[in-house]
Amino acid sequence: MSLLRLKKIMKNKKIITATLLVSDGPVQNSYFEELLEIDGNKLFKLFDEINNDLTNLGFGFYLRVDSTKSDLVTVNDILDEAAVAVPDTLLVDVFVFLTNILFLSKSDLTTIIVTELAVTVSPIVKSVAEPPYVSVS
Repeated sequence: MSLLRLKKIMKNKKIITATLLVSDGPVQNSYFEELLEIDGNKLFKLFDEINNDLTNLGFGFYLRVDSTKSDLVTVNDILDEAAVAVPDTLLVDVFVFLTNILFLSKSDLTTIIVTELAVTVSPIVKSVAEPPYVSVS
């Protein structure tokens, strides 16, 4: 296989993985076929190669693929490992936080995220991020 062909395969694998990583749920396979200008057989071969790479590297993710869509999902055992590694109090705090944000507007949620992020980064940044300086689009 030529070096140019290998580079193109690697580029396509990066595009697929990055797209699925930032997507909010499954992506239609037809999107990748059009974007990468490849047929379904080549796309499924790329999916298989990506899954092999993710497994061999032990990243804790895999591509869940069917005939129409694909998605990047967490392997089951990583959830068990995460539950062991995370203190119960943190899990409760996260649950309470996630429950509370279900009832917030987008602007309230954005303000909270920006403010909490600033608290984590620095008290100086927090003072800049506090209302009325936070604008929500």
